[in-house]
Amino acid sequence: MSLNPRKLSVDIIYSVTKKHSNLSDELDNVRRQYLTLSELDIRFITEITNGVLRNLEYINYAISLASDIKLNKISPYVLCVLRTGVYQILFMDKVPESAAVNECVKIIKKSSNFRIAGFVNAVLRKVIQNGKEIKLPDDPIKHLSIKYSCPEWIVKSWSDDLGKDTENLLKAMNQKPATILRVNKLKTNREELIKILNSEGWECEPYVSELFKEVDYLISATKVGNLETSPAFKKGLFYIQDPAAAYVGEVLSPLPGSVVFDMCASPGGKTTHFAEKMLGSGTVYAFDVSEAKIKRIKNNAERLGLNNITAYVNDSAMYNPDYAQKADYLLVDAPCSGLGIIRKKPDIKYLRKEADSTDLAEISLNILKTSASYVKHGGTMIFSTCTTQRSENEDVLFEFLKCCPEFRLKKIRCSVKNSGYLTLYPHIDDCDGFFISLMTKE
Repeated sequence: MSLNPRKLSVDIIYSVTKKHSNLSDELDNVRRQYLTLSELDIRFITEITNGVLRNLEYINYAISLASDIKLNKISPYVLCVLRTGVYQILFMDKVPESAAVNECVKIIKKSSNFRIAGFVNAVLRKVIQNGKEIKLPDDPIKHLSIKYSCPEWIVKSWSDDLGKDTENLLKAMNQKPATILRVNKLKTNREELIKILNSEGWECEPYVSELFKEVDYLISATKVGNLETSPAFKKGLFYIQDPAAAYVGEVLSPLPGSVVFDMCASPGGKTTHFAEKMLGSGTVYAFDVSEAKIKRIKNNAERLGLNNITAYVNDSAMYNPDYAQKADYLLVDAPCSGLGIIRKKPDIKYLRKEADSTDLAEISLNILKTSASYVKHGGTMIFSTCTTQRSENEDVLFEFLKCCPEFRLKKIRCSVKNSGYLTLYPHIDDCDGFFISLMTKE
C-alpha cells in the first residue's frame, strides 16, 4: 500500500497539537521510518505541517466560520484533517481546491464513517465559498492574534514592548526564513563554498550582515540540498546556524589559545564557532545535562574537524569548584521560552505558556550566578537567549549585575548604539529574535 503524504501530515499535526510532541522530531521520525517517501513527498509534508502550525489560529477561525459545530466539539483528529485541507485551500496556490477537499474526505472515509466525511466535505466547501479574505475581530489584540496565528498573551507582551511595531514583528515571525549557513573557515571560504553547494543543486548567495559588517562567513540558501547526501556537509565545510546565533561568536571573539566555557552548549553551534575562531587552539569546554546532548556536540565537532572541544555532562545550575577561575571566556546561552525562533519552530507558540517566562528567568539567573565564579578576573562573559521577552532578558541581566557587581557591561562593537546588550528582531535585523549581552569581570 502506497504512503499518503497528506495522511502522514495529519498524523504529525495531531501529535503536535494533541500530544504536544515536537514538530522537528516528528518530521525526523517520518524521514527515518518511511524510507520509500520521495524528496518531493518530504517537502510536501514539511510544507503542510509547518504551514498549518504557522497559521493555526487563522485556520481554526476559518473553520469556525464554516462549521455548524464548535471547534471544541469536533473530534481532534477530524479537526486536524480539516486544518490540512484549509491550509491547502487558503495558502497553497498550486494545489487545486477540489483535490484538497477530495483527499481530506478520503482520509476520513478510511479512518471514520461516511457521515463525518460528509461533514468534512461541507466545511471545506464552505471555506472555499467564504474566500481567502475573512473578516477578523475588531479588538486589536484578537485581530492580530488571529491574523498572524499567535496566542493573545504573546501578542500582548510584544505590544507592551514594541507598540505600533508589533504587527511588523508578527508578520516577520510568521514567514518562512531562508536557511543560513556558517562557513567553516578552517576548511574553506564563502566564495568557494557557494560554488560547491550550487554544484550540488543548492541555491546560495552571500548573507550580508548590516549589524556586524565584518562578518564574511554566512551564506543564505533559498534552496537547500539533502544533508544526508551532501558531500560538503559530510566534509564539515559548514554548519547551519542563524545569524543571531552566529553573532554570539562574533561578540565573544575568543583569542587563539584561550579557555572557553559554554555552559548550555548542545547542539554545539556556538561551541564549534568559538573553536573555529580560536583556529583550533586552546580549549572550548562544552557542558550540558545529558549524554544525548553531549553526543550531539561531539558529533558536530568531529564532522567540522575541530579537536579543541572537550564536552562533559554537567548541570550548569550546580556549582562545581573544579571550574573556579578557569575560563577566559564564558557563555551562558540560557534556557528560555524560545519565542525568538518561532519562524523556524512554529509549534513553540502553542507549547509555551505565559508562566514559563517567569520559571525560565529564575533558572537563567541561577545559572548565571553559578557560572560567575568560573570566569577569571579580567575575563569575558556573555548572557544570551533566543527570545525577545524582557522578563527573560533585561530583567535577568540587571538582577544578575546587582548580585554580582564585579561584572560590568561592555559595549558591543556593531553598527547600532548599545550599552552592552542588544535585542534582535527578525523584522529589523533579518535574523531570529535574540538577546545578547556582553560583560567583563573586574
